Amino acid sequence: MHAARWTMRRIEALVVLATLLVAGCGGSGSSGFDPSFLEGLAIQQALDEGRCVAYRELEVCPSGAAVPGAPGGFPGAPDVRIDVQVERADVADCAGGGDAGARCAFAVVVATDGLPPGAEVRLAARLLPDGAWQLGAPLAVPSADGSGAALLPATLEVRPTDGAVDAVQLAVLVFASPPGALPAEVDELASTGASWAFVVPALEPAPR
Repeated sequence: MHAARWTMRRIEALVVLATLLVAGCGGSGSSGFDPSFLEGLAIQQALDEGRCVAYRELEVCPSGAAVPGAPGGFPGAPDVRIDVQVERADVADCAGGGDAGARCAFAVVVATDGLPPGAEVRLAARLLPDGAWQLGAPLAVPSADGSGAALLPATLEVRPTDGAVDAVQLAVLVFASPPGALPAEVDELASTGASWAFVVPALEPAPR
């Protein structure tokens, strides 16, 4: 875990340095930097290396990974495991360029195990390369404490935008306790207050 945090700190330092160098070259564009780019690096690292990566207060994990169940590492807590299966990906309309009624629709089964008592689970999706994360409603966890294994079928629709769409990415957010009201869209998953984000590789739009 310490190694992952150190890796992200080095990435952040290099990106900030590169940003300062570009700004010093007298470019006419904005000198600001989009922090969602750093989160994207953490997501890609988690998928490439098949392990969890720390980004801010969020643990970004590939689907199927197991993580210690209690934030803070309390002894005896069961591991949390989330496995995301996309049963159907009707993504032909994702490249619709914002056409009226266009949708990217997904049928997903989320397999959960070892959720902390009172945990909340939500789906999130974004249109790549630079779309915001669109958040779904809380999924219905069947047991009161959520700690047993369960299958949570769900659907999620992502609204296409006017820009070009290269792919769609899905994530399952796990909140150790219900977060209350959340916005419909966020630039970073880390801003939601989730404890873990389990991600799947990007899905390319089907040919039209």
